[in-house]
Amino acid sequence: MPDGELSVATIAKLRTASQHLEAETAAFTRQLVRIPTENPKLAQIEAGAESICQDVIEAPFSGTGMHNRS
Repeated sequence: MPDGELSVATIAKLRTASQHLEAETAAFTRQLVRIPTENPKLAQIEAGAESICQDVIEAPFSGTGMHNRS
């Protein structure tokens, strides 16, 4: 198998894992879409509202050892 190419077994495992996460992923996406993140200069929302979205995205990763590089 060429370097970087996935085996059929690995692809099958990834497909199964993604199917198990489908409902959770859809719920997470719906949660993100509900958060106002428009440009406050163009929409009538409070400046900085996008930080709420950032917090929601960060939450699942807290405790994993992943760090924000900002």
